[in-house]
Amino acid sequence: MQSPDHRDAKAATARDQLPDLLARVAGVLGTGAAAAGLAAVAGTA
Repeated sequence: MQSPDHRDAKAATARDQLPDLLARVAGVLGTGAAAAGLAAVAGTA
């Protein structure tokens, strides 16, 4: 059984990696596509 501390550390690592992952995806798609995607998300919110 894993300790709660280990699980929290794993979640924190995932959170730390998320912005980098999003930046990489945005770089692949291009800033125009990323901006259009953000606009679409904002429009549905």
